[in-house]
Amino acid sequence: MSKRMTIMAKLIGLPVKILQRLYANSWVNTMKWCWYQFSWRYLEWRLGINTGEFSQKIVLGDDGECNGYEPIDFKCFDNAMDYLKVRPGKDVFLDYGCGKGRAVVLAATYPFQRVIGIERSPQLCTIAKEQVRKAKRKLKSQRVEIVNGDATTYEVPQDVTKVFLFNSFTGNVLSDTLNRIRDSLVKFPRNFKIVYIFPKNDRNMLAECKWLREECILPTGFWTHVKSIVYDSRIEYVTIKAGKSAEVLIEH
Repeated sequence: MSKRMTIMAKLIGLPVKILQRLYANSWVNTMKWCWYQFSWRYLEWRLGINTGEFSQKIVLGDDGECNGYEPIDFKCFDNAMDYLKVRPGKDVFLDYGCGKGRAVVLAATYPFQRVIGIERSPQLCTIAKEQVRKAKRKLKSQRVEIVNGDATTYEVPQDVTKVFLFNSFTGNVLSDTLNRIRDSLVKFPRNFKIVYIFPKNDRNMLAECKWLREECILPTGFWTHVKSIVYDSRIEYVTIKAGKSAEVLIEH
């Protein structure tokens, strides 16, 4: 389907969506939804990017635990950034399964020291790099990197302090990725937070990690089918005195 046909199909389907929303919600809620739909499209236009299309058909290998690209909701992302309170020039952002790069570009509009996106699909990496290039002049963080690689083997840089996980993978892929994150924190304990956004009915594997602590549940706006939870790390080093000083890793 051409881009023009896709736009036409969306315009034709918009009145139906509005009527469906009116049937299930109030006029006020529907008007807020309409304004939001306009505002995020305007923001994409202002940034010069196009990340709104799903990419379920792009092959991610034979692993059924990897999901296709779905663009993060702007409001969900803004709520996460408002909570994280980025420290200018200090925090480093890492997005797992960055897809077409929406979260990477949006993160780079905040004053992160640098922003990293890792993506398994070469096709999506190419698209994400192009989105970053288009938005470059509008970004506060000019150090943006798109890595074509496997999250399960990716060595998390020791300066990464904010991780974004939006339903890119599940099962063993997610478990192995979490182990890589934990390995980085064991080697380099630091102030660290993970924003995990996932379908409400899915298993929350992060809640099963003893080295993570649930810190906050964030509002998700019109995305009522997902949960957005912030976790921080329980891993730290302390110095004890038992005849002589020693550093001991604890998960409290």
